[in-house]
Amino acid sequence: MGMQFVIAAPVELVDALAELVEPLAEVERSWLERSRAAAWARPGVERRDALAAVDDQLLLLRERGELLGTQGAVVAHHLRAILREEGWDVRTWRAVPAGVKRLPGRPLGRGERQLADGDRGGPARLVVMLPDDLGDLVRRIAYRVSRPAVVKLAGKVARAERERLRGEVLTTGDLIRAAALRALGREFYFYSPQRPASS
Repeated sequence: MGMQFVIAAPVELVDALAELVEPLAEVERSWLERSRAAAWARPGVERRDALAAVDDQLLLLRERGELLGTQGAVVAHHLRAILREEGWDVRTWRAVPAGVKRLPGRPLGRGERQLADGDRGGPARLVVMLPDDLGDLVRRIAYRVSRPAVVKLAGKVARAERERLRGEVLTTGDLIRAAALRALGREFYFYSPQRPASS
């Protein structure tokens, strides 16, 4: 199935990612046509198993980064690489509380002003479908990494401290934008407690 994410992004980023995916989509489409044609050519009972095997093979090739014919596949591939680089893919992340998961909008500390800052938002919308396991992991990571700052922001803090804490709020959008930028070979930044905040 998959988990859909709709995030704010600069128009240029959305357009560049679409341009990157276009030829990759053609490669994937061609592979699917050939593979499905071969599966359909199989006799009766074998056909169903062969078609299921094509779908399984597609998922495997996407996970390996060999077929990346959708924005979601490209972002997922680079997102997994980012999580590996941060060491976040091997940690056990507690689930996001059910009540919090259902709340719409951004976490405390992420207003429109912060989203207009650099690559942390923009007027366009980037829509990606991530595999359920990856989407859930990204939500868990963003929630748990941001939690200490969000708790402090809910209290009374001085303006300078408030700005510092806002920089320690990590969103799913931050991670997805970083993955899109990485796919395009561009520099990216997001808050990580393992390294100092950018200045």
